[in-house]
Amino acid sequence: MSILISRNTGVLGSGTRIQIRINGKKMASIKENSNMELELPDDKAYLKVTQLGLKSDTVAIKESDVIKITLKKGYKALSIAIIITFVLSIFAPILSNEIALVFFFFWLLMIVFTFLSHPIHLNISNRKN
Repeated sequence: MSILISRNTGVLGSGTRIQIRINGKKMASIKENSNMELELPDDKAYLKVTQLGLKSDTVAIKESDVIKITLKKGYKALSIAIIITFVLSIFAPILSNEIALVFFFFWLLMIVFTFLSHPIHLNISNRKN
């Protein structure tokens, strides 16, 4: 009983592997633009993936499922916005400390939102279909 997992999350986070957990236990890790086949411990199991604190939702999987790991829509743009607001918060004190605090506050809000919203998406299909 196995599943096929592929990862295509793009450039963001491509330098680190995504950890694959089945039934809460770390089973493997996968690098960007790669595929792997994993054996399931039971007929039905639960899959969750994590990367540097970012998570996916937990999903039920079964034999012959094909799981594609991607980022949810909008997270690439959000990542660029995070970088821009961080840079602006560094250089904004030249203009005003209040402006720097506003940029820093928005940067912090975006970081918290990213970690709380589970940006990694798991798309499940079945090989037999």
